[in-house]
This record gives sequence, C-alpha cells and structure tokens, in this order.
Amino acid sequence: CTLHRPTQRGVIVDLEQQKAIWKFVLSQRLAVAPRSCSVLVTETPLNPEFMRHEAQGVFLEGFGCKEVCIVSAPPLALHSPGICKQLDRENPCCVVLNV
Repeated sequence: CTLHRPTQRGVIVDLEQQKAIWKFVLSQRLAVAPRSCSVLVTETPLNPEFMRHEAQGVFLEGFGCKEVCIVSAPPLALHSPGICKQLDRENPCCVVLNV
C-alpha cells in the first residue's frame, strides 16, 4: 500500500485514499466505533459542493456514523485557544454550532 497526499490545495482529489486515512484515524488513533459517534469535518473555503456530498456519503453510508457536520475551516479558527484568550466582554465574538 502506497500512501500519498489525497488532497491538492485543500480539495480532495483521491477519495479512496482519503477514506483510508479517515478509517485509520477513527479506528486506530481515536479508537471509536463510527456507528456510535457524530463527526465534525472541516473543509476548505469554496470546496466543490459535490465533494461535500461525497464526504457526507463516506461518513453516513460508508462508516455508518450517526451524524456528520461539514463546516468551512476558517470560522472554526475563532475557537482556537489563542484566540479564545483574546475574547472578553469588551470584545465578544462567538460561533455556536448546534448539530
């Protein structure tokens, strides 16, 4: 098995390779059963809509996840630890995802 980067400029170009990576991460690194969890997936801005549907299919139908939420990555950067420390009552900023 030869591994290579399945993305170019943040867009998936080899879905089979990306599936193998996702499967490895879920089963080996996170040690979770996909059927018992919900998944949050980040994507690049302006990701083609058909790739979003393909990724949803992989997680919902392929892995059997209960739920999947695909979100553009930049807004989630506001929740990084460094940014959160800078936010206070005088500078409130909040993004709430209820999935």
